[in-house]
Amino acid sequence: MSGDKPSLFLGYDINDPRHLDPVREWQPHGRQTIKTLEWWYVNGLLYDAEKNPYFFVWAPLHMVGEKNLPPGTPNVLPGYRCVLAVVGFADYHNKLTINDTDVGFMNETNIWDPGRNELCFEIPSGLSMPPEHPADFTSKWSYDGKLMDLQVSSPHLSFNNLHFTGGQRVLYARDKRHKKEGLIQQGSRLDWSYYYSLPGLSVTGQIKYTDDNNKEHVIDVEGKAWVDRQWGDFTTVWWEWSCLLFDSGARADLYSFCNDYKVGSYQKDDGLTQWFDCFTLERHSYIPTPAGKWLSWGWTYEFEDVDIEGSRHYTLNPWSKKDVHDSFYSFFEGPSYLINDETGEQVGYAVTESMDILNMRNGPVAPRDKGLGLYPP
Repeated sequence: MSGDKPSLFLGYDINDPRHLDPVREWQPHGRQTIKTLEWWYVNGLLYDAEKNPYFFVWAPLHMVGEKNLPPGTPNVLPGYRCVLAVVGFADYHNKLTINDTDVGFMNETNIWDPGRNELCFEIPSGLSMPPEHPADFTSKWSYDGKLMDLQVSSPHLSFNNLHFTGGQRVLYARDKRHKKEGLIQQGSRLDWSYYYSLPGLSVTGQIKYTDDNNKEHVIDVEGKAWVDRQWGDFTTVWWEWSCLLFDSGARADLYSFCNDYKVGSYQKDDGLTQWFDCFTLERHSYIPTPAGKWLSWGWTYEFEDVDIEGSRHYTLNPWSKKDVHDSFYSFFEGPSYLINDETGEQVGYAVTESMDILNMRNGPVAPRDKGLGLYPP
């Protein structure tokens, strides 16, 4: 009706798959089923003027359907939604990592700024989980189809005015089995996810953090970044995922779920895109987390029916065992050297998420267990 206010949230339909353009879909979505879940995600490999490397991650999640609420969550009040955010930063030169999580409830009217196409995150005092946890995370994240601006502040870390260009390049995931652009089977046949990436971003800005000796560091940085935007009706939240960023400008997105369902996307620098599901993943080793979980670490991908930048074999050699998060989930999230196994050359870098092997069901078999002395059979 004329004069009606625009809705705070978008709708979607997994039974009649359609999506709007990426700028419109930046807006949060409303509850469609008890499994509605969505997130925004960015990682980046950055360098300062001396070429020292840094890595960052920011990911706010909206657990809209009650099926995805964290254990022990109280009833969500009308007009509020449960939100969670994960922040990570690594200074490899100084061998320092900062990983933290915030979770609680936000008033729905404060989540979205339509005038700036901007996602906001701030859990008011008293609405965090547990309630005595200080509400000390804030973020504003806008996207206009080409440019993107991000600010994040947490207790020991802030991303000041990170400015991204290259947001017009979009990689839509597509499930080879179902062939619907932007829609994939999220592991289970009962779970579905809309999914697009902005895989060719350049970023500049400033990182400020406080180290273990309470010394403040302020660093001007620039580098490359990758953004994922995902929403749908799903409870499958266990996977191994890698984004491959080739020096040539090509990009690949590789998703392996806990039930071994796979989704792969490969986009050349000129935008030509292929989708596939036939690839194998070899795990080199496993590392423990402080919470006592085990994660795969180091990977080789073999592609059965697609040449990616002229090769079917790539190895990912991760940089640091400290790129681990222990919060509601335990997972590794960090960069790797991307090696073309057919030439032995480094051809770019990759970022990988690997998760608790008990939930992934991808731990080493008993004989290898015994040989590595890692995880009890």
